[in-house]
Amino acid sequence: MNVKDLKKTIAVKIPDTDLVINIKTELPWYDEVEMLSITDNTEQMRFLIFKMIDSWNLTEDDGSITPITKELTDSFSKSVILPLYAEIIKNNKEKIEKKKILAKK
Repeated sequence: MNVKDLKKTIAVKIPDTDLVINIKTELPWYDEVEMLSITDNTEQMRFLIFKMIDSWNLTEDDGSITPITKELTDSFSKSVILPLYAEIIKNNKEKIEKKKILAKK
């Protein structure tokens, strides 16, 4: 088995930009446990968006990839955050539906 088989991502193209953000298809177990302890919906959303980002093509002036930080993701406008969050929610719903189908079999 290849490690890539365990770490699946979805590419999210941010509209009207050339920014592509790759998000994980699921959180690591320890992040899921931590998220359960967050009761505020806004804080859950912030946590989820930051933790789901795997990589991106966002670069510094010198061409190097910009590190993924909570401070940077918190500074993104809604034109970046909303497509990301929509894809995260869509992916989660698809996983839930697949589990339901498998449970019926």
